[in-house]
Amino acid sequence: MEPLIGLIVIIAWAALNAVIASKRNRSGLALFALSTVPVLPLVILVSVGTGGNGESMAWAAFASPLAGFIVSLTMAGGKEAAVRRGQHGDYVRCPSCAEPVRKLATKCRYCASAL
Repeated sequence: MEPLIGLIVIIAWAALNAVIASKRNRSGLALFALSTVPVLPLVILVSVGTGGNGESMAWAAFASPLAGFIVSLTMAGGKEAAVRRGQHGDYVRCPSCAEPVRKLATKCRYCASAL
């Protein structure tokens, strides 16, 4: 694979990670940075360690975006994070039934208790 094509694939993969994270009410920019920034030092270390083996460098270059992809898929969304932490984004946990409800709600849609 040509280096420029590999760079384009890595950036596209990191952008996909950022979009998935944004859809789950997380920082897409932070996950994009975590998917792209560690790539260069990792490739340099593998290059020095293997004597410039192109295949090893390619696998090393895809390790960081792959890890970012796994993290973006396993992150809890807004509702799940609200249940775990008590509140997150637009959601809070109902004190009566512990289900996620919107912050602006005046009554829980699950147990009908006043918020």
